[in-house]
Amino acid sequence: MKFQVQIYVKDGTDYVLLDLFQDESIVVKSSVQDIQDIAQVFTDFSQTFTVPASKTNNGVFKHYYNNDLDELNANIRLDSRLEINRTPFRRGTTH
Repeated sequence: MKFQVQIYVKDGTDYVLLDLFQDESIVVKSSVQDIQDIAQVFTDFSQTFTVPASKTNNGVFKHYYNNDLDELNANIRLDSRLEINRTPFRRGTTH
């Protein structure tokens, strides 16, 4: 079964749907870490993936590719959420 992934990143007060490459797969693994510690039962892991330099993505990431910008700060994290087939899956932050 093929799943469609949607990634939303908070830009100001609204979440913006990022443009993704059609031929790139995004792998997210959830596994049991330590059954003795109930607070740490599940851990998530994702392989690194890239997003295209589209008009939408460049606006959200404030033209990250342009290292001439003085206000560029790579340490800032943005609230984000991951949906699979339009169903919420995970919330977190992104670089």
